[in-house]
Amino acid sequence: LKPLALATADLAAALAADDLDAYRARLPALRTALDAYFKGDEHAAHGPLAPFKDGLPAAADLASARKPFEPFSIAVADLAAANHLTHTEGLSVYECTMAPETGKARWLQREAGTKNPFYGSEMLKCGDLIAGPATTQK
Repeated sequence: LKPLALATADLAAALAADDLDAYRARLPALRTALDAYFKGDEHAAHGPLAPFKDGLPAAADLASARKPFEPFSIAVADLAAANHLTHTEGLSVYECTMAPETGKARWLQREAGTKNPFYGSEMLKCGDLIAGPATTQK
């Protein structure tokens, strides 16, 4: 799960920066991490990432990259938080209550400071830190 969480955070960073080329360049690492995740967990095929077993599509534009990334990001962020990667890997989970696809979406970040991948420069700071090295779990 660690490589998958880190690869997902890297995709989120590319989308937050409105950098489609970086997003596309990071897709192979995500696919590799996703393949390893499914091979390493016999229950993964029936879990929250099952719809994404083939990875995320190479997108023609930022909007078409963000649409499938949103539910994928939610699933990975929730798994990372449940498996305490926010503590052991220094990842933070942020949440946007205005996410375009789900209305409430989460994402992983390696660095501090809200950088919303679902809106990028349009609303970069839209979101709240909900779990991470600087937060206390309840």
